[in-house]
Amino acid sequence: MSTLTKWYPHRPNEDGTYDSICPTCTRTVAREMSEANLVEAETLHKCPGLSPSLAKRIEQPMVPAQILAIAALRTLIDVHQIEETRLRAILADYPAFKVKLQTQFELQRLVIRKKAQAGKLARLEAEN
Repeated sequence: MSTLTKWYPHRPNEDGTYDSICPTCTRTVAREMSEANLVEAETLHKCPGLSPSLAKRIEQPMVPAQILAIAALRTLIDVHQIEETRLRAILADYPAFKVKLQTQFELQRLVIRKKAQAGKLARLEAEN
């Protein structure tokens, strides 16, 4: 009897690392500096299967516009998370008042935008 192996998509990150994504449960299985290093984590992954919300989305196909909107919002949220990390690093490294004040302002705006987009994403996913 042959065993089927899953194909785990790999996503490159801004910091040069790669994520391995389980195609069934959609969880990030591992993050490594080299794609070759992801294989071990993929073989050790104990997949819990589809989450109830994911199973519901699969049963009810979405319109292409909704799929694109959800993907775009997820990407924006990821980009905002990276930018938030960068701004927090600036705040920690630069004690100069003016730079710190401007960075805090940018960070507050970014967090507000990220929350709004996460809310939109939650509403779109709830509709499906």
